[in-house]
Amino acid sequence: MMEDHRDAYFFWEKLGIRGASCLHIDAHLDMAGFLSPLESAFQNPEINCANYLLKAVEAGIVEEVVWVIPPHLKGDAKDLLHWTYQELSRWLPLDLDEFNSLKLNEGRVEGRLRGKAFTLTTTDHLPVKNGPWLLDLDVDYLIDEQDDVWQTPFQLRDLTRQLDLQAVTVAYSVRGGYTPLARRYLGDLAELIWSGREVEALEWWEQFNSLQSLESAPTGLQAAALVTRAWGSGSDHSGPAWEQAAGLNPAYRVNAFDVAALYWQRKRSGRCLKWLKQLPADQTAYIKGFIALDQQKPSQAIKYWEDLLTKVEGEPATQRHLYMLLAKAYKAAEQPLKAIQSLENAIAVKEKAGLCQAYRELGRLQREQGLKMEATASLRKSIRLDPLKVDSLEAQIDLAELYIETEQAMRAQAEYRKLAQLELPGKLGIRTERLPVKIALSNRLPRR
Repeated sequence: MMEDHRDAYFFWEKLGIRGASCLHIDAHLDMAGFLSPLESAFQNPEINCANYLLKAVEAGIVEEVVWVIPPHLKGDAKDLLHWTYQELSRWLPLDLDEFNSLKLNEGRVEGRLRGKAFTLTTTDHLPVKNGPWLLDLDVDYLIDEQDDVWQTPFQLRDLTRQLDLQAVTVAYSVRGGYTPLARRYLGDLAELIWSGREVEALEWWEQFNSLQSLESAPTGLQAAALVTRAWGSGSDHSGPAWEQAAGLNPAYRVNAFDVAALYWQRKRSGRCLKWLKQLPADQTAYIKGFIALDQQKPSQAIKYWEDLLTKVEGEPATQRHLYMLLAKAYKAAEQPLKAIQSLENAIAVKEKAGLCQAYRELGRLQREQGLKMEATASLRKSIRLDPLKVDSLEAQIDLAELYIETEQAMRAQAEYRKLAQLELPGKLGIRTERLPVKIALSNRLPRR
């Protein structure tokens, strides 16, 4: 059991687990390729709740990832494979081979990710596999977009009962706002179930749902019932019930940042800002910047993120991340030259992670501003850093188009020949097929 899901990595490491198959039951993939300023103060900040599973794959702890998603996560998307392409690209840049490896098979998507077997599925289509699993549950999986419980831990246990489990990790995920404090009890219940105390779990569940007084119940159960009923009545994390629950069990003490993060993730800016007011300014700048940008106030976002930059000296990955955000804010503020400068600052940071993306975004912005020679140089550097990433191949198409715009048909043709040898997916294939026509038309146009 853990409050911060990144602790799963350290637990597996402590057990000496190697080459395991992981059943990751979560509303989030947790294989992000970036670091957040929100994590920089912790020991081992390079491993956080958003990337610990990627780190476990890279370290050889996990050899196979089966990501079990809640059905509502894909929304109205009818094509699971296409949705998977989009969702995975939000977490980490995909290699072309990874992208092309993904196939739909018996209701689930199967392929390779970072050289390891990868599956995306719901519990309706779990793969059949002999041998032990790591069961890695985040209780945010059990709640829907309205924060109601769509599947209980009992139901999930029944669906996975046939699996041979090597180790079980369960994250509450209240920290950071992923799980409402009023749904923390799902972790308490999961702990009873997966530690072999299902009879006790059923008794707990019956008492929890009882309308009778719980004064004789265990303090943890009392606290869970108090906050859940308060939340259901519309109380916003304050009042006698919340105070009494915190007195019974410190784990139910309200943390202003977690509540603010909860509302931020649910796009409820007013409530988020209300809770952020209770915190020191340096703890709120990161989130306030996003809210300001969403509210079309880029100048405010710039101020928040620039202030935060002064406090992260010595944290290169965080610095690059903030410079990239600043570039986005400056562009929204219609200050493209400052956006370019921010991207150049991001590139100047001595950190490998994210450099390819920084060059790519710089090249595209320079192209928009008519700085075509500079854009050519930036795009070429981006492609050279990681040539077979899907994002880099898209940048290569941009580069070919840029060569056409600058009357360098032979160079455009050379880029086309490289691209034509690859099995390019979707829109990349379509854009590549159009290049010969654009090159031919550019040759027929009168020279200035």
